[in-house]
Formats: sequence, structure tokens, C-alpha cells
Amino acid sequence: MTHSSILLPSSTSRTIDTSVQSEEEIAFREFLNEHLAGQEEAKDAVVSILNAIRNPLRDPNKPIDSSLFIGPSTAGKTRAFKLLVRWVHGAEDKMAFFSGSDFEEKHQIQKLIGAPHGYLGYVDTSDPKYRAPQPGEPDDSAMLSQHNLDNTKLGCKEDIVFILFDEWEKFHFAFNRFMLRPLREGSASLNNGRPVNFRNAVICFTSNLAADELERMKTPMGFRSSDTKVITSGAVRQTVTRELLRGYPPEFRNRIDRIVCFTELGDDELIKVVDIELETFSKRIYSLGAEKIFILQVDKSAKAFLLKRDAKSATRAGDEKSAIPAMQQAMKDLLEQPLGRMARLGVIHGGDRVEVSYKDGDESLTFNVFADPISEALKAVAPKEEVPQAVRIDAGSVESTASTDGKTTAASSPAASTPDHSKSAPSSQASQPEGAGQYLMVQSVIIQEFQIVLRAADNQHAQLKEALFNGLASSPFIRVAEEATKYGEMTVHAGVVVAVNVTTVKVEAPIELMFSLKRSMPFLDVSTIATPLEL
Repeated sequence: MTHSSILLPSSTSRTIDTSVQSEEEIAFREFLNEHLAGQEEAKDAVVSILNAIRNPLRDPNKPIDSSLFIGPSTAGKTRAFKLLVRWVHGAEDKMAFFSGSDFEEKHQIQKLIGAPHGYLGYVDTSDPKYRAPQPGEPDDSAMLSQHNLDNTKLGCKEDIVFILFDEWEKFHFAFNRFMLRPLREGSASLNNGRPVNFRNAVICFTSNLAADELERMKTPMGFRSSDTKVITSGAVRQTVTRELLRGYPPEFRNRIDRIVCFTELGDDELIKVVDIELETFSKRIYSLGAEKIFILQVDKSAKAFLLKRDAKSATRAGDEKSAIPAMQQAMKDLLEQPLGRMARLGVIHGGDRVEVSYKDGDESLTFNVFADPISEALKAVAPKEEVPQAVRIDAGSVESTASTDGKTTAASSPAASTPDHSKSAPSSQASQPEGAGQYLMVQSVIIQEFQIVLRAADNQHAQLKEALFNGLASSPFIRVAEEATKYGEMTVHAGVVVAVNVTTVKVEAPIELMFSLKRSMPFLDVSTIATPLEL
């Protein structure tokens, strides 16, 4: 009896491209580009931290990630970490924040890790009179207690704790000795014996270490400040590493996962910082309520003036470290206060558009206020002739530049700013009364019906959907016509099969507002579904 040999098929192999990014990584990078000026290397590092959070193969006996953010003041170190917290938890304050200026002395470290037995402030948890703090209440016995860390993620879906040690170089060295065990084992014991778990924590240290040395490198001895040179991230890393080797033992620095270098901001990045500050200011405008919300438009000349408002300004003197604080103070004095005063006096109404510009030689900004274009366009088709008005606010005074009777016409309520197209839209230009066509050519708004599709994994969908509807509700000119959500659609994310939710929203809005929404939320699919209607 003969036995025939059995031939097994040879095993096949395939090469995997490890550089492929998931949808969340791409969306998060766009989010960082929108809210953080410059710092491309730092953005890559923050995306890597997000990957460490999502990594199912990470070491369960160590912190999720530990990073040291190094660079000059106002470069965006703290902001970059807050943006990561905002992406994961939905709010920037969902973290434990500790400033090194509060723990410069050895005895101050006891406030952080608790007082030992026999010292003032010691808490005996076995005492019958001891009352454990409830969720949401602070634990005064130790700021770094497990209870306080758990409080930072109350209401969050992710079981992740974010800890930021700001101005790390100012902490007393006893703090560094305490952090040796958390960085290596992911756990620690406070002075009162209570354990703390750091295995679900993302730890970040920010520092201006070697700032004096970097300043000397930028401005060589004997040269003017105008002759300063830009220090590259490689030079920053080399200088900071040398300072770490000189001042900190290897058992501490070797337990930090990554050192992220931030560089000084150039002129283009500083303008981006102005845009970010204006976005924050616009959110305060949106919080006024539907009847008081107005549209703010600041042109390039006004942004440049806020950065370089006189010959003694920080940026012209070459002091980039003071440029951003000086710009923030200029925004408060030259933008926030005049606009707040005019809104309080009733010069600016809900739905108005405020254009801010700057003219060479002036010492303040120029404000032009235009009435709500949608509601005023509807008034234009009435038999009574209407003339567009513009209110000029200059150096604290109010001047009406176009009004038939010398009075300022109040804008209609935002509810009237999203009209029913089938009833209120003019059928043609010829059917409008005399004067109305001229008005519409000066101030016209194009209303469009859009379809917005949001696709996200189950653990991200809720917060992204909330951000979407907050964005839609931020303007009184956007109306949601229809909304539907499908759950449990299966797809592949980064090689893993996950459930993806899809929310479809139909809205009616001006085209420019939808462009703004798309820029702020690049993870959305936006498409037009109807012919535009011009008012």
C-alpha cells in the first residue's frame, strides 16, 4: 500500500503600512490645527498621546503616557494638553491641575501628598469620626488623593485621568522623588498610607527649563534685540537635554516617555493666536442669548493692530514672550470693552453684523454696525422704501451714517431671521418695489439647504454630536429642519471592527455660516440638497 504525500499550501505574508491613520487621528489633527498655532512637532506628539490612550496593548501596570512639554513661555504648552483633554472628555477643565509656584517649598509638598502621621493635617481614616468626602466634594487631606483624581472625570464616559504639573521646574525636589514610583509602577502611597492609582492616567509636565540659555542663544552678547535669530526645535531639544542631565538624576528623566519641544511663534502663528482668542470671545457673544447675539467680523488690519498697536509694542521690540499677553490686554481694552458698552447701550442689537477694522494713524479700532441683513431684506420688499443703515462707532462715539429719519432702526428678533422660504421669499427682482432691488444688491444673504452627516465610533459619537448641535445653535440664522440617528453600523477603524453611529441633519442656513461650521468641525460631511435662495 502506497501513501501519497500531502502538499500543504505555503504560508503567505503581507506587508502592513503602520503609517495609516485612523479617522479619529485625522480629525484630531485637524482639531489641533484649528485651535493651536504652529508647533507641528508638538501636534504630532499630542496625536501620539491620543494613540497611547486608544492602544489596547499598552502596559496596564504603568501610566498611559508621561510627557515633558518644554519651550518658551506662551508657546502653547498648556493649551496643547488642554486641547487633548477637551477632545477626550469634552471640556478642558476635566483634569487635575497643579502649578509649581504653589509647591516650591518642601513643606508645601505635604499639601499635595498629605501630611504624615504626627504632623498637622494628618487624617486618620480609621477614626470613627472621620467622614469620607462624597463624589464631587474635594478631599482636603491630600490634593493628589484618589478621590480628587476621580472627581476630575465625573460625568465623563472615558475612565481616564489627566494630570498636568505646570511649571514643573519650580516644584521642590521632594516632588520628583515622590513621582518616581508612579512613573515606573503606576501607583503610589500618600503620606497617610492611602493608595493612589496612576495606571489610567495621562501625566504631563510643562516647563520653561533652560529658558535663560535659549534667550542667550537667540540674542548673542553685544547684538541688538532686532538681530535675534530663530532657535530651531533641534537646538531647543539639545539645550533642554543638557539641562536635564545637569540638574536631574537619570532615575527620573528616564521614566518620562517623551520630551516635546515647543518653539517660539512667528508672525503668521501670532495672527493665528489672535484668531483663536477671537473665537473664544465669540463664544461669550453667543452666550448672551438668542435676542442679543450679533455677528463679529474682524479684518486683517485690526488683527495686526492688536499685535502691533504702537512703536513700543512687544513684537516690534523683539520680545515674543510678551507679545501674546500684550495682545490679550489690547483685545480687552480696544475690542471687548467698546463692544460691551455698545451692546449695553442698545446700539448693537441681536442679529446685527459688526465689522471691525483699523485705519493707519488711528489710536483705536473702527466699528461699523450693520442691521440684520435677513430681516432687513424682508422689510425691503414692503411698499415702504427702506434705506440700509450702517452705524459707525469710533473712539467711543456713535454716528449714524445712513438713516432716513436720523434714528437707529432696531433689528428684528432672531426668530424672524430664518424665514419660511415658501412664503416670504421674493419671486423675482422685477416684482420688488422701487428701492428694494438696490437694497438687496447692497446687502444680500444666500440661504441654502444642507445635509450634514456625522459618522463616529460609539465612544466618540455622543460628544461629537453634542459639539455639532452646539455649533448649529451658536447662530440664530441656522435652523435644523430634520434630524435622524442610526446606531450600531459596523465598520473597521485602525484594523479593529467597531460600531459606528451615523447622525444625519438637514438644516437651512446662510452659506458662509456653513463654511464656518465645516472649518470648525472637519469630521463632518456637508453637502447641498436644494437650490440656493438669495435674499
